[in-house]
Amino acid sequence: MDVTKAEGDEISKMMSYKRPPDLPHEPTEEELETLFPKKSGYFRLSSGRYCIAQSSYVGRVYSDLDTRNGNYIIHAFVMDSLDGLIPMTLIESNLFKTSLTYEEWHENDAPDDLPKVDVSEYVNGLQKRDVDVFFNDERYGYLELLLQAIINSCDSSDKVTFNDTIANLKYWYKAISLCLPNCIQEKLTYCSFYTPLSMVPVTGGPSSSNQLDVRIRNISPALSPFDFSYSQEVQSGKNAFDFERRIINDGIEISEYVKTVVGLVKKNLFTALGTVDAIDRLMTNCGCTIDKATDLYNLQSGNFGAFCGVSELVAVIDSAKKMLPEMLPDAADGIYGYCVVFDHWALCPEILPVYRLVYDYSKRADKKFIIEKYIRNHAAFGVQDGSDCNTFASRMEDSAPFPWVDFTGFLFGSPGFERYFKTIGKSFNSCYLVYKSLVRAIGGLDGDRKKIAAEYFLDTMAKAFEAESNEQFDTLILCIGKLGEKWETWIVKNTIIKLARNSERLTDICRPAFLLNLLKRLNNRELALVLLKQTVLENKEDECFVAEYVSMSDSARETFERYEEALKTDPEFAVFEENVAMYRFKICPKLNRSDLERYFHAVYAKGRDKGLFKEKLSEYLSSVPQDKLIDECREICDTWFANLHDDHPDLIDCLSDICQRIFRLNFDYLITYADKKGMYAFKIFVKRLGANGITIPDRFFVIQLGMETRRLSVKNCIEHHGAIQRLENKEYYRYLPSNELDLFVSCFASDVLKMYLAVSGLGKKFDAVFEACFDVLVDSRKFQESFIAALDELSRKEYEQMMTDIFSYAFNLPTHTAEQMRRFVAAYHEEMKSGKRKKMFAAVLDNVPDEYKANVSRYITTYQKEHETLFDKLFGAIGKKDEDKDDK
Repeated sequence: MDVTKAEGDEISKMMSYKRPPDLPHEPTEEELETLFPKKSGYFRLSSGRYCIAQSSYVGRVYSDLDTRNGNYIIHAFVMDSLDGLIPMTLIESNLFKTSLTYEEWHENDAPDDLPKVDVSEYVNGLQKRDVDVFFNDERYGYLELLLQAIINSCDSSDKVTFNDTIANLKYWYKAISLCLPNCIQEKLTYCSFYTPLSMVPVTGGPSSSNQLDVRIRNISPALSPFDFSYSQEVQSGKNAFDFERRIINDGIEISEYVKTVVGLVKKNLFTALGTVDAIDRLMTNCGCTIDKATDLYNLQSGNFGAFCGVSELVAVIDSAKKMLPEMLPDAADGIYGYCVVFDHWALCPEILPVYRLVYDYSKRADKKFIIEKYIRNHAAFGVQDGSDCNTFASRMEDSAPFPWVDFTGFLFGSPGFERYFKTIGKSFNSCYLVYKSLVRAIGGLDGDRKKIAAEYFLDTMAKAFEAESNEQFDTLILCIGKLGEKWETWIVKNTIIKLARNSERLTDICRPAFLLNLLKRLNNRELALVLLKQTVLENKEDECFVAEYVSMSDSARETFERYEEALKTDPEFAVFEENVAMYRFKICPKLNRSDLERYFHAVYAKGRDKGLFKEKLSEYLSSVPQDKLIDECREICDTWFANLHDDHPDLIDCLSDICQRIFRLNFDYLITYADKKGMYAFKIFVKRLGANGITIPDRFFVIQLGMETRRLSVKNCIEHHGAIQRLENKEYYRYLPSNELDLFVSCFASDVLKMYLAVSGLGKKFDAVFEACFDVLVDSRKFQESFIAALDELSRKEYEQMMTDIFSYAFNLPTHTAEQMRRFVAAYHEEMKSGKRKKMFAAVLDNVPDEYKANVSRYITTYQKEHETLFDKLFGAIGKKDEDKDDK
């Protein structure tokens, strides 16, 4: 189809060339080539066809037709469609004529049919050498602004005007031709060396106005014949750029597309071209904007770092689902590694659709990993654990980035169940989440999978029981009821009870906990009795079970009493009740005598105790006041232990504990008690301990010695030798602490003295008896005081005999006791009045045996001389004269 006259007129007016006023009127060939710009244009004609044209100034044409200056030539190509051709790639190409030959000037008629030309052969796009020669960092920045302005103008009525030197313009156009998709290039009408005269009115056509649409214009202020200011344009916010004078509208926000493409131009033109072509195809196929196509391309190519945040990625995923669902599997594979495995974006509720995309579409994703990550980080994904269990479970299911039925499958996958509780913990909400899923699943399973699910079900309940909350257990029961089936029927039908009794998976603690919790709530009496008996038989010796049973029965006393009454004749259940009694006794917070006695007769006396009685007896005795301890122990030994054999479990240990407690009491109190109430309270357990080789505390023997000494001295039972024999074995009290020895001497000095007098009369060797009685006692600080008081209590005859034995022993034997007695005698004399002392000396001299008399007489004589008074001397001289007269 030839160019119509109307089309020719439009082309002539649009591409008219007016010589710039400051250029030569009659230019030379060189000036034509260097100073006069070529005017390039691409626009839609009113006919709807496309026109690509170039105007070239030729100056003076030497022809027969026209010899004036100011001529120009327009070479235009008109086509029905571009077929992928990018018009800007033809700027300043060899396609266009810049002059005519003589023949062409003088040819009168144009040919009937214009020749067709394959313009694609003349394409001259951006080359790497162009990039290397022309672009630098500053111009790359300008290129971003120019491209973005052009993209923005496509969706508005705004025009883009830019300027640079004549030599540089082609580079900008080449860059534009490479950096923008074909579907946009088709809309990018342009006119270089633009003048208002080019804007001619037209009728019809695709333009929204009555003039040809030119979107990109080049206006050179230096060459422009009309008033045009880039500065004013920029100040008005227009898309104006004077690169030559660096007048730039830099307030334009650069899109991700422009950043990406310009960045690629810097690195590799081939990659940049491939990216632009890919985005062009997306825009064409999806009918979307360049920004949307860029997002889809980044999603498709795995350039996820181009997205500013999760919300952008989610929006692109939604677009891809609508526009290009076939790209989702590859995109999901990339996202899995980028933000699921390596968390390039923080976990948040907004990212869940991304996880769901990966779960649904990715072939390489580990779905168990996604499930576990969601469960582990549920709080970060927006599901808080603080809500009630039903709300928590519902929100977990609703928010999950996977079908919730897959969660049950995850639990079955070893070690999914263990990993779950290790990951999320054992809170009731976490247990309930598993429990609810398992309740749903169990009814639809069979065989081993059903058994595994039921075991997990029990294990989950056991973990929930750790909270010891009846309310929580009831919540679990209600969960079964929501299936529309009675929970008792469901439990039986799914063999939960059988599994609970036999499953090796369940611990010894959780098994009875589960069964007893069920038992407390069962309305079916027959099932309850069977369950209780079986549970008791399997766990009757397990203290943990007994503890759980006691706790459970206390919380539902009436229910359990009915069960226990029905089973009371069963011998196995009777054994269990004894264990219950033991446990109740063990946990009794404040033990009293009645509790202890009841347990003694019910369990300990029957030989079924396991060390608990000994422990509790010690605990009880520790609470008894000291002034009542001996009587309490006597009562226990007399009434409880009397009929038990020594080999009864823990009996000797109990008696030993009693013995140690009593003899740790104050020594003075022990002596006082023995003096008032006798030794029976001590001997009742000492005898049995001694027979079993248990060491008896020395205090017992010392107190016994004192009591026997007193009994002998009072009753004068000289036929009994026990006391003197014990005195001779001084080991019992030789090592008494000094304060206890002093106490013993204070209490028993008089009794020892009288016992000595009684025993010495049996004809035993005097010095041996004396030493046995007084060897240790003389070292007490209380000896002198107590012994003098004891001497004062004797009769005259006993006194004279005692003093005679003291003098005989003290002044005739070289022992430690003799030395101590000599000191006693010296101190005693000092306290006596002289008259009493003389009488005592006289009595001693009269009674002292002949073998001891010499030393005793010498001591008395010496003492008297050293202590003789003036009166004694006078009295002694008168007495001597009288004696002499008598002798004569």
